[in-house]
Amino acid sequence: MSAEQARYAADEARRHRDEILVLAERLRREAEQRRASAEQDRRATADHFETDTRQAIREELEISAEMQRSANALRGPSEAPTGKRRKQPGGTGRGGTR
Repeated sequence: MSAEQARYAADEARRHRDEILVLAERLRREAEQRRASAEQDRRATADHFETDTRQAIREELEISAEMQRSANALRGPSEAPTGKRRKQPGGTGRGGTR
């Protein structure tokens, strides 16, 4: 191989190396963009799930409160809870067992 052929082969090898570096960098950037996009989608999905879950809990609490108000209204004022302390099931009162 002559010196001219060697220089040409070295130049070709450098060009190929540079092309590979450029392509590798492009692939790395594309992979990073895909990863960032997937992370953003994951967060958006999680946010929607949390929002939907909180909304469902709020609705359940509102329904429960409405049912409690309805039950209280049906009882009438004389049967409304007085706020007295309720007796614990299975207990013997304040003194306990002797």
